[in-house]
Amino acid sequence: MNLNWIDDELVIIDSEGFISHVFERTPSIPRSAYKHMTGWVESNFDPKLDPSELWRQAEEAWEALIPEHKAVIWSMCQQESQSARDICEGLLATLGSYQGVKAVKGAFREAILTARDQFL
Repeated sequence: MNLNWIDDELVIIDSEGFISHVFERTPSIPRSAYKHMTGWVESNFDPKLDPSELWRQAEEAWEALIPEHKAVIWSMCQQESQSARDICEGLLATLGSYQGVKAVKGAFREAILTARDQFL
């Protein structure tokens, strides 16, 4: 069993290569909390523990942070989000100036937006 990132979520991959658990980011979990909690899981991963127990401990680790540390993590996430929006805007403007097949440009547009959305 090992950890991997798939579609912006931390997952456990079993010995046969299948996803056995997803540490899902629900709308109730802010990006800053999810970032810290998944980092905690990566640092403290024990394949012998049930994933729900790992996630519970990660939530406890987040809640144990002092407000100043949470604010730093939140600020870093805000900077990433703003950077993603700025880069997306610039790339889409550049893409718009290229001549090309509409379908190809559309595929690139979707890829750029998907990359941006990882940070929102």
